[in-house]
Amino acid sequence: MSVSSCVLGKRPVGITGGVAKAGTERNGKKVPRLVVGLGDSEFAARVAAEFRGLGWDVTTTAGGEEARRLAVRGKANAVIVRADSGLLDTAKLVNALPRRTRAVLVGAAANEELERVSSYLGACYVAEKAGVGALVKAVVGAETGA
Repeated sequence: MSVSSCVLGKRPVGITGGVAKAGTERNGKKVPRLVVGLGDSEFAARVAAEFRGLGWDVTTTAGGEEARRLAVRGKANAVIVRADSGLLDTAKLVNALPRRTRAVLVGAAANEELERVSSYLGACYVAEKAGVGALVKAVVGAETGA
């Protein structure tokens, strides 16, 4: 499974589909909102910087539970969390999110089983080794047709 199949998975969303009901007002315009629950790492900082550069309102958190709460309360368009939180936590995250909110799980390396399970749960899996670009594609790829 690849990022493109992740984008075309069970929960097809992108910034257009979610902005009408989610996002943040900035200068009278709705901008997409992202919650990054990857802790305090260099990768998390690069992800946040990349999405801010794309015009997203980004909130960073220490982990998955806090990310889930903020995503639900703050009407996020997408939430990114570590894949190592376990199957039950992933299912709770996906089920708590509004249908139009994209859930993306990040793991250290490519993992076919985690990709399959994530897809089954309605989330995406992206390997950190694939880079920030792959993560951006998983979150906004539905909009670009990628």
